[in-house]
Amino acid sequence: MFGTLLKKEFFEIFRVYFYNEKKNKMRSKAAVAAWFIFYAAIMLLFAGIFAGVAFSMCKGLLDARLGWMYYTVMGGIAVVLGVFASVFNTYPRLYLAKDNNLLLSMPISVKDIVFSRLADAYLLGALYSGTVFIPSILIYLYYAGVSAKAVIGGIVMFLIISAIAFVLSCLLGYAVAKISVKIKKKSFVTVLASLLFFGLYYFCYFKASDVLQDVVLNAVLYGEKIKGGAYLLYMFGTIGEGHIANSLIYAGAMATICYIVAKVMLNSFLGIVTSTGKADRVKYVEKTAKERTVFAAVLSKEFGRFTSSPNYMLSCGLGTLLIPIVGVLALVKGSSFLPVFKEMLSDRQGVFVVLIVGALCLLATMNDIATPSVSLEGKSIWIMQSMPIDPAIILRAKGMMQFIFTAVPILFTTICVSIVIDATIADKILIVIVPLIFTAFSAVFNTFIAVKMPVLSWTNEIAPMKQSGGVAVSLFGPDAILIALGVLYYLLGYRIGSAPCLMFFGCLCSLVTVMIAGWLRNKGAKAYSNL
Repeated sequence: MFGTLLKKEFFEIFRVYFYNEKKNKMRSKAAVAAWFIFYAAIMLLFAGIFAGVAFSMCKGLLDARLGWMYYTVMGGIAVVLGVFASVFNTYPRLYLAKDNNLLLSMPISVKDIVFSRLADAYLLGALYSGTVFIPSILIYLYYAGVSAKAVIGGIVMFLIISAIAFVLSCLLGYAVAKISVKIKKKSFVTVLASLLFFGLYYFCYFKASDVLQDVVLNAVLYGEKIKGGAYLLYMFGTIGEGHIANSLIYAGAMATICYIVAKVMLNSFLGIVTSTGKADRVKYVEKTAKERTVFAAVLSKEFGRFTSSPNYMLSCGLGTLLIPIVGVLALVKGSSFLPVFKEMLSDRQGVFVVLIVGALCLLATMNDIATPSVSLEGKSIWIMQSMPIDPAIILRAKGMMQFIFTAVPILFTTICVSIVIDATIADKILIVIVPLIFTAFSAVFNTFIAVKMPVLSWTNEIAPMKQSGGVAVSLFGPDAILIALGVLYYLLGYRIGSAPCLMFFGCLCSLVTVMIAGWLRNKGAKAYSNL
């Protein structure tokens, strides 16, 4: 049974390779093979990147008799990548799996369920750790020479690294599970945690090259400090060189820790899975309900759908958080780099202002909240269709939701840019107005795409958010329009100036927005009713 469950877990991880969510059927063998070839190519690309890092460090550290430091650094990178790959799998796959109740109702041992998922987490972490560490072993053998001691040491260290990544992933998943049963508004907590994690990850990524270069240049100094103040790291690095005593100490310690962690995860599984979470006692207080219009009620429903799904917020509404950051950066750093940028484009009058407006409009396309809004109703779309609500109001609420979430940050950013930019009063006004008009255009255009290209037969909500043709059109269609605008102005429009061209573009966007909104009120509403 353990093997069957483990096979099921791997099928769930690579489900998109075997199963077409959009067409709701299994892929052909050729398609499955093509997907796995693509996956293998991506993994080889990652391995090549880390092989380059190892190649730049290995010879210099070996010449300084610091081979253990080479293994310590590369082993640390392997652990981080292994944890990053499996930590997002441990908690949802172990505690939030949709088949938990089904499996627990069957004559299947809880031990088999838990251990199959833990084995799945271990193998996934080992796979990603291997993309870092296996090339590191090969490069070490290339420079240091092939020997039985070095080969065995590298293999043992890889097993220890994969165990460390497994333990850290399990502990993080366990901590998240314990916290999640005590909090409300889990979707916002998930979004915040994801943003913090990715922010930390990219901060470390961009700082990594400087840190590694500093380690190589000051290897001897850091080596002495590690031996004196972090001896366990020194022992960890010597495993790769084939140090038998240190290998046995680490292997025994990690085996014990893995056993304890697995025991804790097994004992906590039923308690966390069957927990109903924290329930607050609410005292009933009689109050008068406030009457709302039909449009306000439908808009509130759309807001609730958006804020209840972390995937929806992260996939389609991340621009709401990122766009204001651009405005803050413009206020802080704009006075230093905007004049340089303007000087580079001084050969064409007004090109600088037009490109700034184009860039702000591009920011507005970061949100595509309206595009999957119809598709996400899925098989439940009949509920809204059966209500005495004008379909045009439903579509207007979907477009308005995107406009609200995008227009507010865009307005803030455009004001920040207009403050620091060196331009005429007319240009500054247009810098604020035109991106807002384009935001309205983007909202109605995405609603149009939602009606014309819905994906209603899906089993995972990620499919209509990321894997549909409508999403591609809504993301790249407006971008193509803006690129064409920039090219045309650079070639021809500069002769009449930036203000007239931006006014014309704003009027054109307004006209198209009104035309699409009219289509949504009439033909779009009928099309929605017939879905």
